[in-house]
Amino acid sequence: MTFDSILVIGPTASGKTNLAVWLANQLDSFVISADSRQVYKELTVGSGKDLAAYSIKGKQVPYELIDCCGLDKEFNLVDFVKAHQQIKQSLVDNKSIPVICGGSGLYIESMLKGFDLFDEPLDLVYRKHLESLSRTALIDLAKSLQVSAPELSENNYRLIRKIELKRYKGNPMAIEPYSPKVFGLQLPVQERWNRIQTRLEQRFKEGMLEEVEALLASGIDPQRLIRLGLEYKYLVLYFQNKLSFEEMKNQLYIEIRKFSKRQMTYFRKLESNGLQIQWLDALQATEELGHICLNQIK
Repeated sequence: MTFDSILVIGPTASGKTNLAVWLANQLDSFVISADSRQVYKELTVGSGKDLAAYSIKGKQVPYELIDCCGLDKEFNLVDFVKAHQQIKQSLVDNKSIPVICGGSGLYIESMLKGFDLFDEPLDLVYRKHLESLSRTALIDLAKSLQVSAPELSENNYRLIRKIELKRYKGNPMAIEPYSPKVFGLQLPVQERWNRIQTRLEQRFKEGMLEEVEALLASGIDPQRLIRLGLEYKYLVLYFQNKLSFEEMKNQLYIEIRKFSKRQMTYFRKLESNGLQIQWLDALQATEELGHICLNQIK
């Protein structure tokens, strides 16, 4: 099977970024981020950009779809598809094989399948109506509209976006999917939990609390941050005095664990639907994993 890209997937804290950057460096290529929060310039620590990882022995490995826009704009699935289609077109000229690192399930799926999307203007009145609905009402509405939503367990914002896209009747976008060689990182469950705990503590040391505090002080709508989920949601709840510091940390840790479990369920579903994934033991060092991947690629 021929492939036009490399896709590195795995649960949060499994080492995806390090492996993707190592491979891109070896292939003299670049990384395409498929993360829904790293596109925002203001989100650094909480989104886990780890831009230092993109430098190997003084050499900067190029990346795309990181720091694309500000929080004053909603960067959605349509924006992502537009951006990666432009990137894909540029690959025709230089014949590079990008390394995609993900990330967001919807973003990955758009690259693999080529969703039928519409380039729609945002209807703010309808958005506010959807945001006012209960979780049950949103799910019922999605079902009535025959929204294809295999991840109904996703947060409300993702479900709202699917409803909006289904409702809109504009001009469809032509989307050409990628055909990647896929490598998946997997870890024993307890090791996954340990890494999540360690990384969470590290992010607090790196200033995640101060990052969110500064965003709120700058006038960013707290609901805007809450919609981003996980770290940003729970830190906002802490600053709103709805959770104590320890409650915030504990609940955030539990939610990240749940998110990690949903990621693995999603990847297994892609695999059961025909996506060929070569699973790798993420307990191995990045360079060891990289050489395994290179042997498969070449």
